[in-house]
Amino acid sequence: MDFGLIGKNINYSYSQEIHRFFTNSRYEIVNLELEELADFLKQRNFKGLNVTIPYKQAVIPYLDCLDEIATKTGVVNTIVNEKGTLKGYNTDYYSFVRLLEQEKIELSGKKCLVLGSGATSKTVLEALKNKNTLVVDVASRLPQKGKVSYQSLSHQHYDIVINTTPIGTYPEYNEAPVDITTIDQVEYLIDFIYNPLRTKLIRTAIKANIKTINGLKLLVSQAYYARKLFDRKEYKETMIDEIAQKITQKKLNIVLIGMPYSGKTTLAHELAAKLHRQVIDTDELIEKQVGETIRDIFIKEQETGFRKIEKQVIGELKSAGNIIATGGGSVLDEANMAKLSGEGIVFYLVCDKESISFTKNTRPLLKNIDDWQKLAGQREHLYVKYADFIIPFHASIEEKTNDICKKYWEYIKRGK
Repeated sequence: MDFGLIGKNINYSYSQEIHRFFTNSRYEIVNLELEELADFLKQRNFKGLNVTIPYKQAVIPYLDCLDEIATKTGVVNTIVNEKGTLKGYNTDYYSFVRLLEQEKIELSGKKCLVLGSGATSKTVLEALKNKNTLVVDVASRLPQKGKVSYQSLSHQHYDIVINTTPIGTYPEYNEAPVDITTIDQVEYLIDFIYNPLRTKLIRTAIKANIKTINGLKLLVSQAYYARKLFDRKEYKETMIDEIAQKITQKKLNIVLIGMPYSGKTTLAHELAAKLHRQVIDTDELIEKQVGETIRDIFIKEQETGFRKIEKQVIGELKSAGNIIATGGGSVLDEANMAKLSGEGIVFYLVCDKESISFTKNTRPLLKNIDDWQKLAGQREHLYVKYADFIIPFHASIEEKTNDICKKYWEYIKRGK
């Protein structure tokens, strides 16, 4: 093969898509077991490789030489086959340094916490060496000399937290190495995970008004440096931000939540027409899968049975860059919302009970306004909890559409 990414269980990777923006050269995703790694590298049947978890250190014995940064860190994420000689590089290092500079993250005199003690952690620590950081602590789940434990982080002060662990990577939408809200005075969270774009750690930090950066721009940036080595040519550095925005736009959903009669389906189709996206209505998916109407499913399965079906449908949802209209009760299940908010920006559409007409009601849990108010009392705090943005009821459809589109494009542009 020409180029590719090696690792274990890495079908979630965006690397293949990213490298296509740079070149038409073939780029493959190669899943290897540890016992397959040596033979693969010894065959040298490639021009260049990227390396990811868990082999960034395991590949080193099979290489002929390392560049200066790979030698210092003991970590390799890029291998170039130079006429049969395998040379290892660490482009993650250059990617991380560039991010700090681009985001103007000032480390002098700051306290920094690095989550994880693996290969990526070693890269980050090398990059932080000459930044006059006041304190750099490394947190590890297993007791290690010179490391702090996750359990000891509560109410400790750190200005910057950097997650180098894989905890929270697709499909573990509801996993995080720590509860960042228990750490005091955090200003920045940098999460190396890029799939999902919004890990639980990222989502929690956003709610706590902590500035966040996900791993996508880091991934694109290291690919940029790797591509320069592979192709022995220069690429415009502006491509990094351009590609990161394109990937975010392609992957990020718009998720609409809210009470029945809040206009989720109507607004979803308006947004889809304006943004040229597909609408996914979770209630319609449920009806299609079961072959019955929502009302009939409720009659037969009761609400408990319906919620199980709903959870399964949302859990199996394959969606990227779409408009998702959810059922009013989807927020009742934490796993539903972890997946939906991990893959998209969530908008809560507020509903005014005074505008509701029950003359043609098809909602199984709603017979009258008293039912609606009861459900609202059970759910409204959850809508607020999971919403990234709240859209007021009295705005027109056009105003709501324009407001959501504006917020969506602002998020894309920020890329974090």
